[in-house]
Amino acid sequence: QTVTLSVYDLSGRLVRQLDEQRADARGQYVMRWDGTNSAAALVAPGTYLVRIDVDVDSRSANNASRTQGVYVAY
Repeated sequence: QTVTLSVYDLSGRLVRQLDEQRADARGQYVMRWDGTNSAAALVAPGTYLVRIDVDVDSRSANNASRTQGVYVAY
């Protein structure tokens, strides 16, 4: 099973993507975004959208993704 955390700016551009893959999908996942983009540079302060997608069998799950806002301040 794969869990993907995608960070987008408010214009919809992908800023960073983190993936975690496990043979056994049970248990709690903790994924941390360090406030950097895909080039390892700090992003500008502001509001970003984070989407978490879980690779599941669609017949056994009602909701395999979630999106929420995060705020970056320095």
